[in-house]
Amino acid sequence: MYKTYHEIELKFLIDNPRLVHMILKKHKAKFIGKVFEKTLRFDTPNNELAQMGKFLRIKTGFKNVITFKHKIKNRNFKEREEIELEIEDPIKMRQILENLGFTKVLIMEKYREK
Repeated sequence: MYKTYHEIELKFLIDNPRLVHMILKKHKAKFIGKVFEKTLRFDTPNNELAQMGKFLRIKTGFKNVITFKHKIKNRNFKEREEIELEIEDPIKMRQILENLGFTKVLIMEKYREK
């Protein structure tokens, strides 16, 4: 048996990121680092996962992971069940997924701070 996690995501538009940094620093938040993060989101050629409210991704950045997420109905928040596994080689994992018939659907790139 495995343990699943539920992710509840809230997004905010921040007009002044420096102010947020200053407030966090004032409250003794510890800066862990900043990385370039790349996410490859996979689906079937007919987008069957997206139609079912599911998605599969490989993410690199602070660590390399493969993640499966499934939408949970929640009127107040964006909530998902999440199963995530750290992987050693994202390129080989991508090859495995493509050989299973998943196609690359979306690439997201960003800088993330912790």
